[in-house]
This record gives sequence, structure tokens and C-alpha cells, in this order.
Amino acid sequence: MDRITNWIQITQREMEHQRKAHAKQPTMTKECSNSQPCPVCKGAGYLRVEVPVGHPQFGKPFPCQCSIEQIQQHKQQKLIKLSGIDTLECFRAASFETYNPFIQGVRQAYMQAFEFACQPKGWLILVGEYGCGKTHLAVSIAKKQIEAGNLVLFQVVPRLLDYLRAAFSPNAEQDYDERFQQLCNTDLLILDDFGTQNNTPWAADKLFQLLNHRYNAQAPTVITMNAASWEQVEARLHSRFNDKHLVHLIKMDHAQDYRIHGQ
Repeated sequence: MDRITNWIQITQREMEHQRKAHAKQPTMTKECSNSQPCPVCKGAGYLRVEVPVGHPQFGKPFPCQCSIEQIQQHKQQKLIKLSGIDTLECFRAASFETYNPFIQGVRQAYMQAFEFACQPKGWLILVGEYGCGKTHLAVSIAKKQIEAGNLVLFQVVPRLLDYLRAAFSPNAEQDYDERFQQLCNTDLLILDDFGTQNNTPWAADKLFQLLNHRYNAQAPTVITMNAASWEQVEARLHSRFNDKHLVHLIKMDHAQDYRIHGQ
């Protein structure tokens, strides 16, 4: 067994152990608050410390652990909705646990994606043919960062441009500047299928503005694109995409089709 295979198996065992440990932790949902109230706070959601009258903490409510877990759960649900990954029906089950890193040509991408998800720093660019598992890895990164409580925006690039154009509509809920700033300043931005957009001068300019802002800020960013799109990246972005001090560039040149061999 080579070093990479051993690393992958150890990592998967650790993730499975963490998943099982987390599953055993009690959570307080609406159902359990009605049928199985918390044995500590009796369903109140808060506790009071028994201290003498006059003590600074006398009479002050403190959240019970069940309440804290419920708040965290609601925050996770909100972050998932804000991220946009809940609209990706084909990738609802996507995670590092469900990714098969033993398919030919995907091991390095899996390792780099997992390391980035644990500690996002700089940019990660995944380049490969259609069907090699790039989007699966990108969604897995998004989910792990959401679990850490960070704001992630996941955008398929053609839809991103439609999203920005829609801001010019008089009926838009947000104006263009607000939408653009959200993309610029989010904790983690993931751009899927870069290069498949209709590359009009307006589209090229907006994408450059967005990526140049995040490049200058060294803001964590993930980009996926197919091999043909990589060859057509314009010069002003090409130099940034090849910056070895900021960018982890992974070319999945020999990856098998993940949709065929993924299970």
C-alpha cells in the first residue's frame, strides 16, 4: 500500500469516527422538544445558577447545551441556504466521505481539497475533463467550511453572471453593488464551471474585477474548470491563476470519469 493510499484510508477512518461521534450527541429539534424534553433544563432551553442574592449572576438565565446545539443547527441550515449548495440536487449527498479517492487520477485532487477544506488558505483550482469529480470536491469543501461556521458562496459561473445582471432589474431585491460586494467579501467563494460562460466583454470584465479583488485580498477561493477552458483563460487572469505563492493548481489530467467509476 503506497503512502497516498494509506493517508486516504487513515483520513476516511478519522472522518467516519467523527461522524459517528457527532451522531451520538443529543440535539434538540422541534420534535424532541415536544416528546423528549432535555433532562437538564426540562425543555426550558436555559438554566439559572444557584447563587446568593446580590451575586452578579443571580437570576440571570444561561443557555442550556441543548439550546446552544439548536442555535448551531439553525445557523448551519441558514448557511447552507445562503451558500446555494442546497439547489444542487445531484450533489446533495456529496461529501468527502462519499467521494471515492481510489479512482485513477483523482487522489492528489482529493488530498489537496481535503486539506484546503480543513484550513482554507489562498486559492485552489481544479482543472480536468467533464465528469472527473471536480464539483463533488468543491461541494465537499463548501460543506466542511459551513460546518465550521463560515459563510460560503457557491456559484456556477454562468448562473453567477445571470445573478449579477438580474440586479439591474427595477424589481431586484438587492442592487448590483450589494450583490457584488457579497461575492467579494464572503469567507469562501467557490466558482464552478469557470470558462463555460458566454464570455462577453461585460462578463469578462466583471469576473476579472471579482477575482482581482479576491486575489489582492488573498481571500480563500475555489475554482473548477475543464481542460479546454484552462487553455482559453485570458492573459490577465492566467498570470494570477499560475501564482505559486497563492494558488494550488491541480490538473486532473489522467482522471477517469467519476460518474462511471465513482461508486
